[in-house]
Amino acid sequence: MVKHLHERRGITFNNLVILLGIREALNQGLLIGVPTWDKACTLAQQGQHVFNITSWKIRYSCGSVGCIGGYMALVSAGAFDYMGIDTKHPLHSLFYPPDSLNWSTITPAHAVKAIDNWLKTGTPRWSKIPGIKKLRNNE
Repeated sequence: MVKHLHERRGITFNNLVILLGIREALNQGLLIGVPTWDKACTLAQQGQHVFNITSWKIRYSCGSVGCIGGYMALVSAGAFDYMGIDTKHPLHSLFYPPDSLNWSTITPAHAVKAIDNWLKTGTPRWSKIPGIKKLRNNE
């Protein structure tokens, strides 16, 4: 029997559909990547949907700012709780890049590549994506 992609990756069909939607929103520029929190909040106050991998929450007083998992939770109306997943969950490595990377340098294009990697191989390969900077020892 052939396993479907969501089965091979260990997630529900609904979560796969949501992830593909988030990927498309990132790819089409519907989620604007902003590395600094003050600019993210300013854009969110203007009604923009802002992507920031360092932002765990999705709803702030200023508007919607979130990471891949945060937007999955928003789209699923809270049915998907990315904050509650443990390190063994199939999506954990996609939502939590390695601590050795400077998360503020992760753009929507990087996130799309990580999602594509995860869909193909089951791992996002964050450290292999060109343009994501590594943390220096003092950061």
